[in-house]
Amino acid sequence: IIAGHNVWMVAGIYLLTQMCTSLLVVFLLLGTHWAGATFYQAPQDGEKRMAHGWYHHNFTTACDWHTPRRWLETFTGGLNYHLTHHLFPGWHHRHYPALARIVARLAQEHGLPYRCISYRELRAAQRIFLVQMGNPHDA
Repeated sequence: IIAGHNVWMVAGIYLLTQMCTSLLVVFLLLGTHWAGATFYQAPQDGEKRMAHGWYHHNFTTACDWHTPRRWLETFTGGLNYHLTHHLFPGWHHRHYPALARIVARLAQEHGLPYRCISYRELRAAQRIFLVQMGNPHDA
């Protein structure tokens, strides 16, 4: 016992909160790169750039997802604006809703595939991706 606390209880609570936090990040963030994303091969030897360009790559490999309620958007801390974060990584997450609206408009004007899906669609895409990853692939 340290300062009146059981060491194992303190360690257990610490580990439990770490696991819950990690699970929350997985639920909110991970699928944003799987949901209908395009997967590319790495550039060949000697090539330093992607043939399709940085912007196109971000639009085809990440997406935003919308929350049905404003408080939920605040709770996620902007993690639901994942594509917008990739395009503007140095900007504060409070600007992401406005930036996402601008990105959606500009993407349409320039023929880029902006995707903003629901969380239900995000979870469904995660399940589909994981099932596909579990299936054997031809070499």
